[in-house]
Amino acid sequence: MHQILTDKKNIILTIALVIIVALSFILIIHPMSNNLKKTYQDYIDKKAELDATEEKFQSLKKLENIQEDIINANQNFLKFIPNEQETEDIMVSLDALARETSNNLPDFSVKDGDKKKNIKGTTRFSKKNIEISLTGNFDTVLDFIQKAENLQRFNQINSLNLSADSSTGIIDLGLSLYTFYKK
Repeated sequence: MHQILTDKKNIILTIALVIIVALSFILIIHPMSNNLKKTYQDYIDKKAELDATEEKFQSLKKLENIQEDIINANQNFLKFIPNEQETEDIMVSLDALARETSNNLPDFSVKDGDKKKNIKGTTRFSKKNIEISLTGNFDTVLDFIQKAENLQRFNQINSLNLSADSSTGIIDLGLSLYTFYKK
């Protein structure tokens, strides 16, 4: 009989132990598990938010780099536009090119052009129309035009007129160009 009581006690103790374990799971481990799931989900949400913020930050960095490139390009562009006092140097440069390419440059005329504004509106640009008459053979006139295109300043060719004397091979070039300067 003692054995039966011991078995009954063991069964009751086992059932009590199972109930205690089940209650522990329900009251302690399960809430901790839910809390852990919530914490993990919060981590995933924060990581996604951080990734989105990092992506925005990288986009902002790219925009800053583009802005810096634009500022540098603008500064480089402005190097090719002289001040008003330096506008006469284009005529000296063109005359030197004519001599270098063995052309005759008998005529220059300069006219003031229209005022222009830059994007910010803080610096005013003006343009001068320079009209040139040049005489030479085909190769020297072509050499002059190619070298004039490579002058280190901002110029715009407005018109170009060529006429040739077939008996002598002499070409007359009429060139009208705008040169820009800062006021």
